[in-house]
Amino acid sequence: MRRESEKITLPKEDEKLAIERIIEYFEKDRGETLGNMEALMVYTFFIEKIAPFVYNLAVMNSQKFINDKADEMYGLLL
Repeated sequence: MRRESEKITLPKEDEKLAIERIIEYFEKDRGETLGNMEALMVYTFFIEKIAPFVYNLAVMNSQKFINDKADEMYGLLL
């Protein structure tokens, strides 16, 4: 599992795109206008508070996949 001290970061280009998507979501789905600063605050909240759960789930799913494949390999032994 990810250590609490490790911060999740995205490349700057992905971060910029994520902020643009947040602005689009609020405009199209909520009828609200967000500036870059407000969108950055929403982005920061999700990266700090929600992303660790998603990250940990992805790691656990990957670990299960690899373990399942390793178990399949044992069946190939002669």
